[in-house]
Amino acid sequence: MQIDASLITTLKQRNQEFAQQTERQSPSELVPLLHFLIDQERYAIDQTFVREVVPLRRWSRVPTAPDWIRGITAVRGRVVAVVDLRRLFGLEQHNLSDKNFLLILHDQHHEIGILVDRIHGFQTRRKNDIRHAESIANGVPTQFIQGFLPSADATNDDTKQRHVVLDGGALLRDLTGRELS
Repeated sequence: MQIDASLITTLKQRNQEFAQQTERQSPSELVPLLHFLIDQERYAIDQTFVREVVPLRRWSRVPTAPDWIRGITAVRGRVVAVVDLRRLFGLEQHNLSDKNFLLILHDQHHEIGILVDRIHGFQTRRKNDIRHAESIANGVPTQFIQGFLPSADATNDDTKQRHVVLDGGALLRDLTGRELS
């Protein structure tokens, strides 16, 4: 089968136009997101708040801490609070295992570790892909929600396929500033 030369020329032009459109997007329009799973719910968070992801190994309980703080653990010589978003968000409770991961979030002043079940990977998305969150919280306090990303293969009403985009700054600011008793 022979391909028409005009078709090849057209495809090359479209390819160049697409490449130029991608280059024209300013970095401020793009958000690098880490996608993860907590209790079969899909979440994402801005990668700039993620220091690292480590398997949850050993951790120690903290007496009189709120129930959403599972305890503390050492990560590369730093003591990090282990925050269970399941408890904070009112989701179904599960026992911890060596299959859980600790997502270390940080900013200039704070550092916490949040428990996640599975890491799905990184993906860069446009800021305007993140839809405004009004009543999609499913137990997630709205101050911790930046918005949501609908799945490309889901209908608008399919809440199982969306990713709730958490606000890393609000999590760090609010969870580290809460009273611990």
